[in-house]
Amino acid sequence: GVSPDGLWSVEGVECLANCGFGPNMMVNDLLYEKVTPEVLEEVIAKYQNA
Repeated sequence: GVSPDGLWSVEGVECLANCGFGPNMMVNDLLYEKVTPEVLEEVIAKYQNA
């Protein structure tokens, strides 16, 4: 889905080849591992302030 303002989108993927360190997410080409809700908030804040 895409956020109402069009700035964010989320896409599920089958594999990021990093199973041992999940949950994982990728922003642009940067892989984040062991993502918790707190890590997610930090990543969003990082990109909002960029």
